[in-house]
Amino acid sequence: MIAEGLAMIGIIYLAFFMGLGIIAIIISGLRILLELIKEKIIIGGLNERS
Repeated sequence: MIAEGLAMIGIIYLAFFMGLGIIAIIISGLRILLELIKEKIIIGGLNERS
């Protein structure tokens, strides 16, 4: 019974941390996209002026 309970807790922890990892990857990906978009807007704006 105790082993089964520990296994369940372990699976829940694993799923929780995997979820956090996926969220972190998504957030970092969005940040990179935002930086690229900002750079493109800045470069595009400079090209239009000159």
